[in-house]
Amino acid sequence: MAVDTLGISAISDVLAQFISYIPQIIAAILILVLATLLANFVAGIVRGSTGSNVAGSVAQYGIIVFAAFAALTQLGIAPELIAPTFLILLGGVALAAAIAFGLGGQGVAQQMVEDGYEKGGEAKQQVQQQQEQNQQEQGEQQSDSSESTEGNGEKPGARRLRREY
Repeated sequence: MAVDTLGISAISDVLAQFISYIPQIIAAILILVLATLLANFVAGIVRGSTGSNVAGSVAQYGIIVFAAFAALTQLGIAPELIAPTFLILLGGVALAAAIAFGLGGQGVAQQMVEDGYEKGGEAKQQVQQQQEQNQQEQGEQQSDSSESTEGNGEKPGARRLRREY
């Protein structure tokens, strides 16, 4: 390099490190640009399919935040802090969504459980009524069969069919 001819090795080392760092900078910029394009595309699809600007914005910013963490990792800026920070942020968002969904659906869940109990009680009553009817019918059939047999074992009024060949 031209700086080597001046004999200043410190400047030469700094320039060599900067030149070797340029591809990482280009890769990080490329990650951010492509992620922004992808985020806009996905946000448009989500907005079109759901009709919700909020859902589209959440998808868009989620992709951009993920890309920012990927670009920082590519640049080598505190990689031991980037991964745990991203996981904590992702866990926090998931926890917030779960709590919001749970609290928002509390009334619906309560109604579903109440309906289930009511239907279960109704089904229990129907089964009990059917069992009582079946027991009554069996009792009537047993009393009818004991009264209707004659000495020869035939029921009164029963006719025999003759087969003619």
